[in-house]
Amino acid sequence: MRVLKSLALGPVIKNFLIYSGGTVILKSITLILMPFVLQVLPPAQYGLLSLALSFTNILVIISGLGLRQTFGIEFFHGDSASRRRMANEIIALYLCINIPLFLLMLFNLPLLNHFLFLGTASSTLMLLCLLNCFLQFFTELFYQLLRYQCKALQLTLLQIGTALSTIGINLFLLYNFPWGTSGMLFGYTLGLLITFFIALRAYLKSGCLPIKTWATKIKNISLSRIAHQMSLLGTNQRAQRGFYYLHLSLPFIPGMLFNWVLVAGNRWLLARYGSLHDVGIYSLADTFSQLYYTLILYPMAGSYLPYLMHQFAQNKNNIAAIERTNKKTMYVSMLGLAILITAGYLVGKPILYWFLPAKYQEAIGYIWLILMGQIFLMGTYFTSALVQFQKKTTFLAASLLLPALINLSLSMLLIDPLGIYGCVLATLVAYIVYFASMLWYNQKLLSAHFYETLSADSHERAP
Repeated sequence: MRVLKSLALGPVIKNFLIYSGGTVILKSITLILMPFVLQVLPPAQYGLLSLALSFTNILVIISGLGLRQTFGIEFFHGDSASRRRMANEIIALYLCINIPLFLLMLFNLPLLNHFLFLGTASSTLMLLCLLNCFLQFFTELFYQLLRYQCKALQLTLLQIGTALSTIGINLFLLYNFPWGTSGMLFGYTLGLLITFFIALRAYLKSGCLPIKTWATKIKNISLSRIAHQMSLLGTNQRAQRGFYYLHLSLPFIPGMLFNWVLVAGNRWLLARYGSLHDVGIYSLADTFSQLYYTLILYPMAGSYLPYLMHQFAQNKNNIAAIERTNKKTMYVSMLGLAILITAGYLVGKPILYWFLPAKYQEAIGYIWLILMGQIFLMGTYFTSALVQFQKKTTFLAASLLLPALINLSLSMLLIDPLGIYGCVLATLVAYIVYFASMLWYNQKLLSAHFYETLSADSHERAP
């Protein structure tokens, strides 16, 4: 009972509301700009912008190497000194691997444009995608660290300031320069630069960067010293930790790629088997899933999930009781939000027809089904917390494989007869399968934990 009482959600709800203030604006930049963008850009250009942002997202997954996810897992298992060291080593590892990777892509922009954008993207747009992707690792890592340190107010103020700046820059570029999609992405990149420099300033002030030590090493550098260090690479503790981080993080990459396929892969199928106009209509409908993510999923990830992880860490012998309360919260949340979304859609549908330009009104018919898929996605946030705490990274990656394949397969089968509805239905089915598999594995872990606890108790009672 003491454990259940400790699960009082007062602090969680407080942080949830604080996080919502910043993320509603930061993650809704596209939604806030949407009325202005839809008046200026035709659906085909809006579809190209969606593909550019999707390309950036998949590149963030590949270049990030799962290092932020590893940081999130290890953060709750170490002290302050080990966290500082881990942050330095993860940043260094990211730079060592990604600087050559981005240079390689920089010299192959025409090839990327041909295969990913069907030759419709400009070189400027491609360059902005690369820069946007490179910066996102640092800004998201900074946001992640602020969440884990429960600095909700500081995080929210930063997000609000960055979001307002990004919105202002985009509106200025949209109405004063005929840059279209490239101008929009340029505005997003400038907004990221603001957060990047704030994060860099905080990083330098924190003392995490051992500048004096590095300066001494650089001063004494020589070819013989480099060769000696390379020979000791296998026994060097820092190198061994780097390999450990990669070993822990690389399984996240397939999972994140599968997640990208689940979320955005069918847009590329629409572009290939349909048109950029179809992509633009589908992307507009899908912005309501982004709104759901902004209002519900992101604040939940920043408040409830860290709280739940702390509860697991502090009450390892009572995980089953904590998880039962978590499941009750999950079912109530899913049912309540499904009812609210249905009522909100019925009430708001006439308003959307009045609000949206005629060329985009087709998107309204897809919104409800897309949001029902988000309900099942939210369920996986609840059920995956225990899986993350137990460091079951292989399953976290594999659990997305089947839903991703289902999404792609059904999309390819249904796009031709049903058009955009084919993509929407394929994604909904895939989310249901994802939720069911995560719920099954969560219950499997609970059963294993129960038998381990029972065995430990019997050993303690034995004479």
